[in-house]
Amino acid sequence: MKASRRKFFGLMGGAAVAGPAAAKSVVEPLVSSGMSLPMAGGYGGVAFASGAEPSRASRIAELVKRLSGFRTTAEIEQERLNRIENAAEIFRYEVDALRSVSMRHKVSMIRTRNRAVSEIRQRSWWEQDLANLRGEAE
Repeated sequence: MKASRRKFFGLMGGAAVAGPAAAKSVVEPLVSSGMSLPMAGGYGGVAFASGAEPSRASRIAELVKRLSGFRTTAEIEQERLNRIENAAEIFRYEVDALRSVSMRHKVSMIRTRNRAVSEIRQRSWWEQDLANLRGEAE
């Protein structure tokens, strides 16, 4: 079979769609057999309710869950903040490259962007603190 770009991306798209369903089909029987899945991360992440050591099946279930794209809301939020901060850093270099803009205006543009990122970060911390106080934290 001749490989083509279209076939390659078709395969990758199919894998992305099938991933969560495959993970669910593997994890569901393990959970119904008495295994608890704590929401907090940590090493291992999966333990039997009886307190026994994590077995090979539980480790497989954890890896399938992670490979399927499952992430906690804290991990998603941290990734979002990292993307915002990286975009602000890239913006700084883009502003530095402007030749026809005065240094004073460049500094003003960078400060405005940094202030916006700081406000987003602060709001995220407040939301996380509020969730912790309400007992909604994972």
